[in-house]
Amino acid sequence: SVGEAVSNTVRLNIRRANIDVSGVRWAEEDDMTYDGGKKHVWLEGLPEGVVPKYTGNVGIEAGTYTATISFDFDQDNFNEPLIVREHEWTIRKGTYDMSQVSWVYDGPFVYDGTGHGVELKGLPEGVTAGYEDNKALNAGVYTAKARFDYDSANYEKPQDVAPCVWEIKKVGLHAADLEWSGCE
Repeated sequence: SVGEAVSNTVRLNIRRANIDVSGVRWAEEDDMTYDGGKKHVWLEGLPEGVVPKYTGNVGIEAGTYTATISFDFDQDNFNEPLIVREHEWTIRKGTYDMSQVSWVYDGPFVYDGTGHGVELKGLPEGVTAGYEDNKALNAGVYTAKARFDYDSANYEKPQDVAPCVWEIKKVGLHAADLEWSGCE
């Protein structure tokens, strides 16, 4: 009837809403090559109100990492976001610029009783050379070879340098330049 108050119990069942994560993806820095600095990955496109908590998303050394994620969000009104919780990512090994490396050798040495040798110049920072047959005392032709010590955990093997063929010449004597003394 009109004008009468009616009191019926109404039960509402409000379900938690889903969070739209259709635009969410894992992202990383533009350059993920080892350079001694921190590299990291993160989730891009998270909706407002969803706060990520990362583990394993930052690295410095070259290698493969696994990032994991959990979220802070309004659990009373929303269901947990359905996002891939683990992401495998990699920091690639760096490379050494060997373009300026060359042997220091301008031509044959002349035997003078002291040692002579050749070595490399222009080695990039972090690379040192160990040599074979790069020093000698006596006249002869030698072939110097170099091997490199470097940070193999974070860098690719440096480009090899061709061996250096080098020489210590015998002293040349000309009979016309000799003076005889003591003989009569």
